[in-house]
Amino acid sequence: MKKFFGALVILALIVAFVLNIKPLSKWLSDSFWDFVVTEFNNEEKERQQKVEDGEIVSGKDTILIWENMYVIGHYYDSDHLNIERNGTSNIILEKVKKYKVKKKQLYILSEEGYAVIDKNNICRVFITAPVEDFVNGYSTDSEGIQHPISRLVDDEHIQYLSSYDEFTMAEKKVFEEME
Repeated sequence: MKKFFGALVILALIVAFVLNIKPLSKWLSDSFWDFVVTEFNNEEKERQQKVEDGEIVSGKDTILIWENMYVIGHYYDSDHLNIERNGTSNIILEKVKKYKVKKKQLYILSEEGYAVIDKNNICRVFITAPVEDFVNGYSTDSEGIQHPISRLVDDEHIQYLSSYDEFTMAEKKVFEEME
């Protein structure tokens, strides 16, 4: 009798469950989508707040953000190293081939040259590209020293080097490892 009563209870629960499965599944589905929409809305509010606070928010084409100032981004033609401040972005180097973080410094190897960004957000750049290949261009004085022509020449965070030898031996070693 106990087995029959137990089977009857289980059968009654199964019937009740089957009869109520549509409302239950609708409730579960609605709850799931409400949760997903709420999470997406919260993430978007958080992203908008970061943008309003002046932070650089990564997007689908962002490869690396360094100290909320420098960005390596993927663009239609190549990867670029940009400096971003006050909502504006300026290209430092195009055609970035490799980058590496070592000892709290960011090393960038590009078809246009080399760059090292230190912990104080100073970007030291050496341009190796010929005049016709360098997007922002540079001029060469009578002694053969290159002088970049760029909106960033007077920027306190960008230092253009006139020779590869101005990098330290440790920095040169990192570039050699990257090549």
